[in-house]
Amino acid sequence: MSEAEATAQPAQPAYKKNIYDNPKLSLRAPNAKGKMASLQWALFANNPRITVYTNDPDDTTDNGRISANMNPPTFFALLQLLSRAIKSKEYFKAKIENKNHPKGNDGGRSENAVVVSNTVVERDNDGVISLSVVAPSRPIIKFIFGPDEYHSFVHKDGTVWTKAELSQIYAEGYLSFLTGSMTTAMNVNYVEPQKRERPAGGFQRNSSGGNRGNWNGGNRSGGGGYQRQGGYNGGNGGGGGYRGNGGGNWNKNPSQAAPEAAPKPAAESFDDWPD
Repeated sequence: MSEAEATAQPAQPAYKKNIYDNPKLSLRAPNAKGKMASLQWALFANNPRITVYTNDPDDTTDNGRISANMNPPTFFALLQLLSRAIKSKEYFKAKIENKNHPKGNDGGRSENAVVVSNTVVERDNDGVISLSVVAPSRPIIKFIFGPDEYHSFVHKDGTVWTKAELSQIYAEGYLSFLTGSMTTAMNVNYVEPQKRERPAGGFQRNSSGGNRGNWNGGNRSGGGGYQRQGGYNGGNGGGGGYRGNGGGNWNKNPSQAAPEAAPKPAAESFDDWPD
C-alpha cells in the first residue's frame, strides 16, 4: 500500500453493540474435536454478517474465525433460502458464495474478487435444517436449528417432539426474529458511509503505478469490517443449537483462549467444501 493510499483510508467507525451481542442468540454445535463451536449474527457499518468460531485448537487461521460478510439484500436473500428449506418436503441444499479481495504478501488487495467462504442452508432427508459457513481447508461444522438443553417440547398426547419437528419450528423462529431484528438494527444503527478522498495523482497500488480509480465511500459488499473479539463462545449461556441425541456435554462456558493466527491456507484448496 502506498503512502498516498494509506493516508486516504477513512477511519473505521467504532463498533456499537447491538442486539446480536446477546450470546443466547447464537447457534451452537460440536466440532470434530468434541468442543462447542458457535455461529453468531452481527451487524457492522450497515452490513449484516455471520461469524463462526470453530473452537478447534488445530484451526489457527484467523484465530478460528470463519466469516460470511454480506450486504443487506444478500442477507435477506439468505433468509429466503432458509424459508425454502423450511417449506421443502424433500432434501434441500443451497449455498451463497461470499467473495472478497484478499491481500497479498505485499499488503495490496487483489484486483479480482475471489470466493473466501460459502454460506450453506440445508434440509436433510430427515427434515433437519442446518446452517453452516465453510471455507477452504477449514473445519466444516453444521449448526442445527433447535432448542438448548433447558427446553423440551411435548405434544398433547405426551410424546416428545422429534428432532425434525424441533429443527423446523426453531428455524421458523429464527427466520421471524432475524427478519424483524435486522431491519430494526440497520435502521437504529445506521451510519453514514465515509467517502475516500482521492489524493493528487490518484490511488497508487504498492507505489508501482496503476491508479485504483475513483472509490465511492462505504463498505464494499462483503469486505473487511468488524471482527468480534474475545472467546469463541461469545459469553455464557446457550442460545440456539440442537444438542442431539443423548444430550452430550455442551461445555457451556469454556475459557479457552483463541490460538495464535497461522498462515492462511491456499485459497484454491476447495476439496473439502460441501458439494
